[in-house]
Amino acid sequence: NDFSNVVTANPWFREELRAEKKMGRDNYARYVKRPEYELYDIVNDPFEQVNIIDQPQYASEVVTLKEQLSAWMIAQNDSGVEKELSVCERKAFPHKRCP
Repeated sequence: NDFSNVVTANPWFREELRAEKKMGRDNYARYVKRPEYELYDIVNDPFEQVNIIDQPQYASEVVTLKEQLSAWMIAQNDSGVEKELSVCERKAFPHKRCP
């Protein structure tokens, strides 16, 4: 699935992605297609190449982590992309990285 957020949806990211492709690099491309959730074994996979979120042996941990994430977002009043965009607006960032 194509993953889009405040970063990948912005023109500056698309410009950077095009420039990377022209130079034969792929530093940003892997951020365009992302799963909804990711889980990595950072001890054995420090570069986060293998997403283990769907492996059955981690199912109970995934449920717990999703619950903790949801609770944390509620406690922080974090509504996801809406909150990210509001920061740019509130801070009046002129930087090209904010919409």
